[in-house]
Amino acid sequence: MFRYPGGKSRLKKQIVSVIKAYYAKDNCYTTCRYVEPFFGGGSIGRELLDSICSVAINDYDIGIAAFWHALINNPEELCEYVNSFTPTTDAFYEFKKIFLDEGLRDSVLIDKKYSLPHIGFMKMALHQISYSGLGAKSGGPLGGAAQKSDYKIDCRWSPENIDKKIWKLRSKLSRVNIFNNTCSFDDFEIFINDVLKESGYNFIYLDPPYYKKGPELYQFSFDEATHLRMADMLQSIDCPWLLSYDCSEEVKDIYKWAKIVEIDVTNTINTKNGSVSKKELLIVNKKYKYLLE
Repeated sequence: MFRYPGGKSRLKKQIVSVIKAYYAKDNCYTTCRYVEPFFGGGSIGRELLDSICSVAINDYDIGIAAFWHALINNPEELCEYVNSFTPTTDAFYEFKKIFLDEGLRDSVLIDKKYSLPHIGFMKMALHQISYSGLGAKSGGPLGGAAQKSDYKIDCRWSPENIDKKIWKLRSKLSRVNIFNNTCSFDDFEIFINDVLKESGYNFIYLDPPYYKKGPELYQFSFDEATHLRMADMLQSIDCPWLLSYDCSEEVKDIYKWAKIVEIDVTNTINTKNGSVSKKELLIVNKKYKYLLE
């Protein structure tokens, strides 16, 4: 549903195979909750919905979380917004301004200026009509401000196809137990602690903002202290987890106490001459290092 920078579609097979290896070894498909604190476009979690029975999902970006909340709880309303929308450059700049407003959370949660389905729709639409799928981080809409390109702002907008995807995903999500019946929008540590307070069996997959280019790609990136805070939290919990990161010496140093492997991935974001090959990291706590061997 999202054209999303840093999404894991090109790493999907490797990451999903690691997660399924854990579930298969422990024979826990029906008992182990899948937990994803940085759900984003959901490319990994969606692949597991036919196999697992319980999920907990979260994204600090309230627009992304609102989209998934609406898909779970208000799919009809979400589709109404989709079918009544005509992509325009004015809509792009209006939506971008909304999501760059530092008071957006208060507008949604306190002032009730936007409902969750409405803000979720606008977030999805903004990513669909923005250059490179960068959403609020994009410099302009598809086709440019003057719309002189052959690929204009509506070239990827198909209400019929979007409706089908919404209902297909809604059907998949309706077959699993969803923690609090929503996608929450908490800080990752608050979310994980809330999930782990419940007795039970959990596997956590984390795909945080990139260490190097996070500020360029994401509206809500991490500073150095937050990268370190996440590492400290992961070192302190006992349940199995898998972490994907951009490959950097800084990340390797932060997680030198864990098991790390490098994998090749093709990147097409912000490249002028086609795709380029780069590396990313998969990291697990050493107790579960067999997952990466």
